[in-house]
Amino acid sequence: MTAPMLPPKRRAHKKRPSEVGVPHWLAALGLLLVAEPASAASAHQVSDFLADGYAVADKQTENQWLAGARPYEHLRRLVHVTTYRLTRKGSASITCATRCDSQRDNIETQCRQ
Repeated sequence: MTAPMLPPKRRAHKKRPSEVGVPHWLAALGLLLVAEPASAASAHQVSDFLADGYAVADKQTENQWLAGARPYEHLRRLVHVTTYRLTRKGSASITCATRCDSQRDNIETQCRQ
C-alpha cells in the first residue's frame, strides 16, 4: 500500500499596500492635510487669486537658457518664466512667478505680497 499524496505547501502570501487596510488615496490625503504652507500667498496659484477677485495688472514673460542638469550638462535647457502682478481693490498687490523647466518637466509657482 502506498502513502496518500499530500497537496504541495503554499507559500505565505504577502499583502499588498492596498490590502493592509489603508487605501493609497487615503494615505495621500493624510499627507496633504499634514503639510502646511509657509504662507497664504505661497500656497496659491495664479488661478486661485483670479477666482478670489484679483485682476492681472501686469504680465511679463522671459525665456532663460541655462546649462542642462546632470547627466545632460552638454545640452541647454529652456526655463520659461512668467511674472504676474495681481491687484484687487482694497488689497495689497501680489506678485507671482511661474517657472516652466523644459528639462525637469515641472512647473513651479511662487507668490509673494
